[in-house]
Amino acid sequence: MVLYGMKTTRDISFDTMLLHAKTVKKFTKKSLVVFDMPYKTYLNKFDAYKNAKRVINLTKCDAVKLEGGKEMSKIIQHLTKK
Repeated sequence: MVLYGMKTTRDISFDTMLLHAKTVKKFTKKSLVVFDMPYKTYLNKFDAYKNAKRVINLTKCDAVKLEGGKEMSKIIQHLTKK
């Protein structure tokens, strides 16, 4: 979020990211919009689901993206079954 003069993307709030994604989705007609889940919003399967559901419901984005390796497999599996 260097747009706001921040040095890292971790400084931006979840609510600000939601607002941006909602705006992008509103004006996107022919592309999929993927929301990059913020750092520490998916530390466990319960937080991941709660926050991913919030993203999809509020922004109408087509997908969410989580970062991680094998340690994320249980969380991703949980989300895809919901």
